[in-house]
Amino acid sequence: MLNLQVKNVIFFFFFGFSLFAQQPSLTTLNSRAYTNRISLFLFLLRMVLAVGLVCFLIFKGIQGLIQASESIKTKEKRVLQFYLPQVEAMYFLSITLALAWQKVVKKWPLFMAHFILWSSFVMSLSAGILLICFQKPATEGIGVCFIAFAIGNGLYACWVTTCIKFCCKILMKALEPSI
Repeated sequence: MLNLQVKNVIFFFFFGFSLFAQQPSLTTLNSRAYTNRISLFLFLLRMVLAVGLVCFLIFKGIQGLIQASESIKTKEKRVLQFYLPQVEAMYFLSITLALAWQKVVKKWPLFMAHFILWSSFVMSLSAGILLICFQKPATEGIGVCFIAFAIGNGLYACWVTTCIKFCCKILMKALEPSI
C-alpha cells in the first residue's frame, strides 16, 4: 500500500493530477466560516474608515475655527448658532425614523412592500414636478429626468406587484435571527 501511495505522489508531481480520486477540500469559498471572516473584516474596515473620517473632519473644522480671520469666525459662529441645532434635530429625527422604519417593515412586510414601491413612484414624480416649477434650465433638465424615472418606476411597480407575497416571505426569512 505504501508503495502505491509513493507512486501516486510521484505521478502527481510530474503530471499534475492524481490517479486516485481527491478528497474534497473542507474549506471552500461557500464555507460559512470563510465568508463570515471576510464579512467581518470588511465591516471592521468600513467602521475604522468611517470613525477616522469623522475624527479628521472634526479636527479640520476646529482647526478652521481657530486659525481663521475675525470675519470668517463671525460667519462661522453665525452658522453654528443658527444651523447647528437644525442639523442636530435632523440627525435625531433620522435615527428615530430609521429605527421605526425597521420595526414597521418587520411587523407589516406586505403593506410596507407595497408602500415602498408606490411611494418611490410618487416621491420621484413630485420631486420632478417641483424641480420643473423652479423654471431654471438645470432644474428643468433634472426634473424631466426625475419624471422619466418616476414613469419607469411606476411601470416596474405594476409589473412586480404579483411577486410581492413571495418577496415578503423571503424578507421575513432573512429577518429571522440566526441561531
